[in-house]
Formats: sequence, C-alpha cells, structure tokens
Amino acid sequence: GDGGDGGGGGVDPLGVSSSRSVAGRLTTLSLSGCRALSPAALASLVNAARDLRSLDLSHTAANDVVVEAVGGRLGSLRCCSLRGCAGIGDAALPLLFLGCARLEALDLGHSAVEIFPVSHSSQSLRKLALCHCPNLRAEAITSLAENFGESLVQLSLAGAGCLDDSGLLALAVSCARLQRL
Repeated sequence: GDGGDGGGGGVDPLGVSSSRSVAGRLTTLSLSGCRALSPAALASLVNAARDLRSLDLSHTAANDVVVEAVGGRLGSLRCCSLRGCAGIGDAALPLLFLGCARLEALDLGHSAVEIFPVSHSSQSLRKLALCHCPNLRAEAITSLAENFGESLVQLSLAGAGCLDDSGLLALAVSCARLQRL
C-alpha cells in the first residue's frame, strides 16, 4: 500500500507481524516525534506489540485507524499518549476504551477530538488530557464527567474554550476523586 490512508490493507510495511519480532516483546514503545512513520507502519507495530503497557505516539502521523488498532490489540495498555496527533478525532475512541479496559492515563491534547463519544464508564482511567483541542465541544465535558467521573484524579483542559458553567458544574458533581484540574 501507499501507507497514506493508514489502513495498510493487511500490509505489514515493517515486517513486524512475526511473533519473533522485537515488537512482540515490547512492553513500552515511545515513538514521540517520529513524524516520518506512516499510519500503516504505526498500526503494524501496534498489531505486533500485544504486550504493550505504555505507548507514546505523540506528534506522529497516528490517526483513527491507528487508534482502532490500539483498541483492538492492546488490552493490557495502561498509559497512552496521542498528543499532537491531528489525525485523531472521535471515530475510534469508543473502541479504544472498550479494548483497553485497563487504561489509566490518556493524553489527547492538540487532537481533533470534538464530542468525546464514549457511552460507558471506565473505572480505570485516572488521568485524561484534552488540552488545546480546538474542536472540543461543551457536551464533551459533560460526557467525560458522566463516564469517567468516578475514577478521574487528574483532568487537563487547558485551552478548552468550550468549558462553560454547566461543564464545570458537571465536573464538580461527578468527579468526586478529582485532585487536579
């Protein structure tokens, strides 16, 4: 494939699909700032690295296809940074939370997230960053308070121009464990 759409069409551009590859043994993967890696290559790595506990793809070409791969393959993931990945929006977030039930920390700062479409609670998510997401809507704040309020300890909304009175009230009512806002 051309690697441009991130789908890869089953292509393994890095040859990492073998269970004997280095990727298969990784528990931490940090490719922050590796912008030249295609979404197809990132998805291929994710598909091969099933034992990851920590993943940092910040400031890469990661998109919703890569996030779908994360949600579909990395059930043990605890920490994920997708900060600065402009190709990540709302489409893959439900799968991410369903597939990564142990996720404790997620950074989606500077992404294209708008409404944070998650319709189930997660008791494991402790830290969430949605800093400087220019498309973030007010209803996203209410949704995350309802779905993650019982577990959130740290929430970063710096630069969230959409945070209004009702969103702040939802956070105050739903996020009893919140220590840092």
